[in-house]
Amino acid sequence: LLRPERLVLHFQPIVNLRSDAVHLEALLRLEHPRLGRINPEKFFLVCELRGRTQQADRLIVRNALEQARHWHAGGQALVLHVNIAPVTLMASGFADWLDAEIAQRGLAPCHVRLELTEHAITANGMHMQRCVSELHARGIQVVMDDFGAGFSSLGLLANLPLASIKCDRLFLRDVANDVRRQILLRHVAAMAHELDISATVEGVETEDELRSVVACGIDSIQGYLFARPMPGADVPHWLEHTGPERLRALRAVLAAPQPAPTA
Repeated sequence: LLRPERLVLHFQPIVNLRSDAVHLEALLRLEHPRLGRINPEKFFLVCELRGRTQQADRLIVRNALEQARHWHAGGQALVLHVNIAPVTLMASGFADWLDAEIAQRGLAPCHVRLELTEHAITANGMHMQRCVSELHARGIQVVMDDFGAGFSSLGLLANLPLASIKCDRLFLRDVANDVRRQILLRHVAAMAHELDISATVEGVETEDELRSVVACGIDSIQGYLFARPMPGADVPHWLEHTGPERLRALRAVLAAPQPAPTA
């Protein structure tokens, strides 16, 4: 599977409801003629066990950048999010390699954001901070994924030049009725605004969840309610036609009056 043509990427939109800006997250889809569909988590686990994580990550990054190059050639300058393992990001020479790959395709560093899990960032301490700061100095932003799913070190948010935090779907569990989760989300949103970084909630699938996260002050959402992952070739048409319709539908949900709660 460690061949570019096997590492197929689909792309899921992330929408900022304040600015209407849309980013895209690259998601791996694996299928083999003999093995059938393969769970990406299992694939990455085997890569880790066999010492092939960096090779896999770099192939995926190249595939994602190639797709971004096609979009940009068609006049759509999109921001692309790519998940990456800490061992890849912290490898010697990675920042130089990524810089060269971006420039080779005529892209700008601001068009690429790397997503790392909260655990990966907190577990790697000062080395991770130095690597993230080096990427930031080159204009390449880093996003903390799965925020709130593990043992957050809030002090890291002060030390790291992060572009965004993505709240884990755990925050959405019965959020429309769970006052404690609503309080947590409000504080996360307020903290992100004070730090001048964006906050995204992923996994938004229902209208109740949408209303709840927006009421808590969250700017960006990702999830099936807005869009499912799609092949890269489908993205331009989706952005021109389907995306605006979906955004109008979200705004209609938020604008609709809600019945008063029963006693």
